[in-house]
Amino acid sequence: MGEPSLSCGLLEDTESYRFLWLPSFRNSVAIRVFRGSDDYGLEAVILDGPGRYDPKAGRYDPAHVSRCVTRALSRDEWQTVIARLEEVQFWQMTTTGGNLGLDGAEWIVEARRHGRYHIVDRWGGSDSALGSLGRLFINLADLKAVRS
Repeated sequence: MGEPSLSCGLLEDTESYRFLWLPSFRNSVAIRVFRGSDDYGLEAVILDGPGRYDPKAGRYDPAHVSRCVTRALSRDEWQTVIARLEEVQFWQMTTTGGNLGLDGAEWIVEARRHGRYHIVDRWGGSDSALGSLGRLFINLADLKAVRS
């Protein structure tokens, strides 16, 4: 998806949060919100599908970027993200939890703040605290098509 690593390396942003929605049979989405010195932004990438393994050709055919969204966030929108992270106690969540499924979606939220990195990965996370975060990111990016 062309997204920068949040887990290592130098980032221009002092604070970044990314939501990844990886469904079994629909378009995958990455939405990243970030804070620079005095500005806030959002970048979203939507793929044209989940990617597919072609057994006849013996290769994986990756999905391609079908849409990008870039916009500034207001200070209030940024504060809403921070408040939601605190509300669901994101920084205290375990990285993994539950079982993987065959159909459904993987919900992942990554964060980098002041040099600290944390990732939370759940299968079928729509009904969890992680789902609350994911839906907030989807709403901020105005991606109605993936609000399931």
